[in-house]
Amino acid sequence: MNLSDILAQIRAKDPFYSSGRILSSMVTTPDSVAVKAFYMFIDTNAGDYGVFKNLAKMEKYVIGKLSQILGCVSNECGGYIVSGGSEANFLSLWLLRNLALKMKNIRKPEIIVSPTVHYSILKAANALNIRVVYSKLNKHLKMDVTSIQNLVTKRTIAIVANAGSTELGFVDDLNSISKVAYENEVPIHVDAAYGGFILPFIKTVDFQGFRLESVYTITADPHKTLFTPIPSGGFFVKNRKILKYIRFAPKYLNHKPSETLTGTRSGGAIASVYAILRFVGLREIAKIHRKCYKLALDFYRKIKRTGKFKTFGKPETPIVCFKPFDTDSRELIKALRRRGWIIYRCPVVDGLRVVFMPHVTKDVIEEFLDDLLEIV
Repeated sequence: MNLSDILAQIRAKDPFYSSGRILSSMVTTPDSVAVKAFYMFIDTNAGDYGVFKNLAKMEKYVIGKLSQILGCVSNECGGYIVSGGSEANFLSLWLLRNLALKMKNIRKPEIIVSPTVHYSILKAANALNIRVVYSKLNKHLKMDVTSIQNLVTKRTIAIVANAGSTELGFVDDLNSISKVAYENEVPIHVDAAYGGFILPFIKTVDFQGFRLESVYTITADPHKTLFTPIPSGGFFVKNRKILKYIRFAPKYLNHKPSETLTGTRSGGAIASVYAILRFVGLREIAKIHRKCYKLALDFYRKIKRTGKFKTFGKPETPIVCFKPFDTDSRELIKALRRRGWIIYRCPVVDGLRVVFMPHVTKDVIEEFLDDLLEIV
């Protein structure tokens, strides 16, 4: 048995997105154009600017284009393609912590987060010795703006808002949060790992991103919604000058200092995003997201009409959470898994969560609905 056969056997033991039955994943089968670009640059290191100068130029182009999608209206935005949303969130909090220490001498930093915050924020806060303060949720399951106002102190270094929360897909009221942040001179970090490259295309909410004065940093992941291979996260800043607060100069390398967490970074990830932007195009990406959202909205309406499930508001991104009235959510998930459906919980509402990625087709959802209704 050769290497290909051995690897194929191992891979076949785990499910493929092409089956359509992976219902809660925020990633999907990467675009073939992105895969080709990734392999062509698989031996390049984006952390070594001295050797891979043209890769650095490629990354500058990519960051410029993606920053525009996220609302950048100047030439001052910056950032990097990193390993994923977790690293991007870490970098953002690290940067804002160091900025607060330098500008305000804040030595016991705090951040205000939503109860639906992604766990990577909590990991970063733990590593960076930042105290986490939770806001309340309003009736729409978003950050309660009034509670944020009451939680801001002289130690607050950032408000962390969701633009497509992992569990519910909802977008916090960034416009209102920005007013509170501006009045208190507190930066906002927007975790748009999922929604950043969806919301500008489906336009379900007014996503201003960097257009809001208080938004300093944004996380948005190409490997989720630009359909590039894992890993390719995005770390973006409104003004690249503040990157100096996380800058380190490797003495053994005579070139540009490092402003990322990892020294070695995948050149393939940068090339794959470049290929999507240049050879697939944002119009095609927009069509895919609109199709996914339309399917999510249709599913939401159908499941609501059954009268068997509690729903939690019209979807703002292609994510739908629902809770059975007469069946335990955990038992329902077990029953669905026995029928081959891979679906996760929305713990904040004790429900089930479907993420409508391109591999979740109309036919797949109809089959899933049949099984779901038969079980409940």
